[in-house]
Amino acid sequence: MISMISIMLPRAGVSAKRINEVLETEPKIRDIDTPKQFDESKKGLVEFRNVSFRYPDADSESLSDINFIAKPRKNNSNYRKHRFSENLQ
Repeated sequence: MISMISIMLPRAGVSAKRINEVLETEPKIRDIDTPKQFDESKKGLVEFRNVSFRYPDADSESLSDINFIAKPRKNNSNYRKHRFSENLQ
């Protein structure tokens, strides 16, 4: 039991330090002063057009040219299931 605690205690200290670093990090993304007004008829609609993502300091994009529309009150799980099954093959 003591050996287990002696292994877990340093790990917990490192984890606590990292959690504290994350909580104290200032966000790089800020709200703009004049936000865009949205069309109320499209309430609940989420659309991505040609979205790409790259991790900081990465040489290439992890995701590129993603297009996706999630409509309100529609089941979008087929997309997720399809993408998940593609990754398994």
